Amino acid sequence: LALESTTFKVSDSTLENVETFLYLGRVVTATCDDWPAVTRNMTKARQSWSRFSTLLRREGASPRVSGLFYKAVVMSKLLYACETWVITKPIERALEGFHNRVIRSIAKLSIRYHPHTDHWEYPPIALAQERAGVFSLQHYLKSRRRYLERHARDLPLLLDCIALDGLD
Repeated sequence: LALESTTFKVSDSTLENVETFLYLGRVVTATCDDWPAVTRNMTKARQSWSRFSTLLRREGASPRVSGLFYKAVVMSKLLYACETWVITKPIERALEGFHNRVIRSIAKLSIRYHPHTDHWEYPPIALAQERAGVFSLQHYLKSRRRYLERHARDLPLLLDCIALDGLD
């Protein structure tokens, strides 16, 4: 979508229209597309996990301890502002793919290719989750949304919107 031709002025200066900008650490686009925010979060999470996993391996941390670090540090970056995203199937697959790769690496259950049989072996993600003490990505997404719903439920602005929409 192209930006509308509306111009905004402050005093005699015309403000520039931009396609994307960073607001409180979240990428906001003119088209309300969440992919830039998702990819930025995934990049930050990948960098963070790279640093922590090196340290955790060097210290000989168990899968459970590594899972705790992943949940506390990396997932906070991965899911930052996810409550505001429209999570489409492609976005969900990308986030889930990242999450499952990290969980398998924590549990030391890597995906393997067997060239003699031309077969890929995918260890069960449930086993990796159990070893690392981590739940599915869907669990964390739902948890973050429930938290927002609980805290926004009685806000006057939300109640006004519901009343205007006739949903009460």
